[in-house]
Amino acid sequence: MITRKQNLLHIFFCAAILMLLFSSGSMNASAASITRDTDSSFKDIAVAQVNSYVNVRSKASTNGKVVGKMKDNTAAVIKKSVKGDGGKWYYISSGSVKGYVKASYFVTGSSAKKVALSTGTSTAKVTASSLRVRQKATTKSSTLTTLSNNTTVPVLKKNVDGSDGRTFSKVKVSAKNKKKSGYVAQSYVNFCVSMKTAVSAKSGSSSSGSSSGNSSGSSSGSSSSTSSTSGSSSLGASIAAKAKTYVGVLPYVWGGTSLTKGADCSGFVQSVYKLYGVNIPRTTSTQSTGGRSISRSKLQKGDLVFYKNGGDSISHVGIYIGNSKIVHEANSKSDCKISNIDYDKPAKYVTYLR
Repeated sequence: MITRKQNLLHIFFCAAILMLLFSSGSMNASAASITRDTDSSFKDIAVAQVNSYVNVRSKASTNGKVVGKMKDNTAAVIKKSVKGDGGKWYYISSGSVKGYVKASYFVTGSSAKKVALSTGTSTAKVTASSLRVRQKATTKSSTLTTLSNNTTVPVLKKNVDGSDGRTFSKVKVSAKNKKKSGYVAQSYVNFCVSMKTAVSAKSGSSSSGSSSGNSSGSSSGSSSSTSSTSGSSSLGASIAAKAKTYVGVLPYVWGGTSLTKGADCSGFVQSVYKLYGVNIPRTTSTQSTGGRSISRSKLQKGDLVFYKNGGDSISHVGIYIGNSKIVHEANSKSDCKISNIDYDKPAKYVTYLR
């Protein structure tokens, strides 16, 4: 026979287990993020640009213990810059993870802002003491819920013209335990962008020797030179992929450097590189001498291929995208296009990425 005392203990035990499960589930469901006002400078923000992930380490060395991992387009707050293996590293804070990452795998400042705005989640932060979320884009519409000051909600659409002459934003909110969309007066919010952050490394992980940018996580004992090449190839692949997005879209403009209005061959290369925090010279001749000359067999995605186009001096450049092909601003007739690397005889191969 179960006594009243035993029954109470059983109920208490079950309640404790349920609370533990609920707490654990809530923690796993909520993803950490970094939220910034879109008007801010992002000068202390670094956004990962890699094929898969970059390791966060306990020291500025590829021998440092892996304390976390950052996937492509995830963000971190830069606490300081330090000199480490192979050059500059950042000491960062990203979610619950703090540690060191190699700077070459990240973009910062205005470049980080561009990536964040294109890949992050657009949010609205309430600036009023309280703000009504309306069912329709008018102050005469019924209220779904009320948001308190500094509350942040996802934005579905900006600049919605209301029937009462006001401008609204369409947002997603929780109302009566359900996810619903509604409208808030845009003058009472600041727009922000939320970016995902690092995940903590699992305890007992044996990947302490893996490279900083190696997506597969190489085994312990890998050399620093291999680590550097792996990370650089990840950055190069990102650059190559980005360059291909302009094919058939970006016009050729002599002397241009704009990725929206048009560019010439070297202006295109310089501007695409700049998106990833890599600063290179402006002209084809200076670009061909500013980096490190390599053989064709060492060519990787993102590296540069130069041509003389029948003359004695370097006069054209393209970005290598793999499979013996380049992306380049060809001329005013063809604009930005993909060509076989041997459409003309290459004069030089140069890397700025390793």
